[in-house]
Amino acid sequence: MPANLPPQYHEVEEEYRQAKTPSEKIELLKKMLAIMPKHKGTEKIKADLRTKISKLNKSSQKKSPKKEVDTLSHIDKEGAGQIILIGKPNVGKSQIISAITNAISPSTPYPFATRKPFVGMMGFEDIKIQIIDTPSITKSFMENYLPPLIREADVVAIVVDLSQEDILEQIEEITGILHSEGFGFKTEQDEIITYKKCILIGNKNDTPKAEIRFNVLNELYTDKFISILSISAIQQNWGNLKQEIFNALEVIRVYTKHPGKPLEKGEPFIMRKGANVYEVATSVHKDFENLTFARLWDGGNYCGQRVDRNHILKDKDILELHM
Repeated sequence: MPANLPPQYHEVEEEYRQAKTPSEKIELLKKMLAIMPKHKGTEKIKADLRTKISKLNKSSQKKSPKKEVDTLSHIDKEGAGQIILIGKPNVGKSQIISAITNAISPSTPYPFATRKPFVGMMGFEDIKIQIIDTPSITKSFMENYLPPLIREADVVAIVVDLSQEDILEQIEEITGILHSEGFGFKTEQDEIITYKKCILIGNKNDTPKAEIRFNVLNELYTDKFISILSISAIQQNWGNLKQEIFNALEVIRVYTKHPGKPLEKGEPFIMRKGANVYEVATSVHKDFENLTFARLWDGGNYCGQRVDRNHILKDKDILELHM
């Protein structure tokens, strides 16, 4: 039976012939697999491509310089926290980060367009939150630098495609891969598991039956994730995505003012939830280790009253520190 390969396949095949590095060749072979029609005439070609991918993977793992892996497996944190997006191919991770951060991550109709971690900064009210787009993962392929990146991130965001009937299989595959790497979720704290705060994002909610599939996710997975969200990246229908990302970080913003000066909010200090006055003071300057008291404005119960160093703060509190 003839293969009847489309023109796009031959274009990518030509790119493959000119590729220099194993990683480039692997990604182009994956594109060729994705583009190829599914029928008996292409079965042998598919098998040959998979064999080439397997050989290149083994070869690159042996020859890859450790320095490159180390570089990719760590990203310095910026802003109020670090969120890492993970998911299967073509669920829309790149669309999400491009739209909410204005940083352009590669987005294509074929899978594995993202080859390396891609970083953008998402604005939320008066702060920035770091978002990392990552290469797609499947049962058969996961970049070896991803587990360390996931381990360091403050929050993991699993992205699934609400337009697909296999929505439950998507989640089970991704969570299964994470379990195999030693990661657990909301209800799975264990000494041998690295517990991660995790949100579930259902993308493409503008497609038929997306609402029905999202309701199923809500019913089945509420106990596993901090929150479950329905969005459409292409329509920029975000719902409360940004607020939920901020909530998942479990941080607060605290502002400071100089004695005798007006209440003017500048750049906030980002603190963990449950932080007290003394912790904020010593973050401002080490001299405040000798803090005697502070005055607090919280937009409610406190309007400049004195509080001691052990007073627990809330998001958007304003402090006036006194030695």
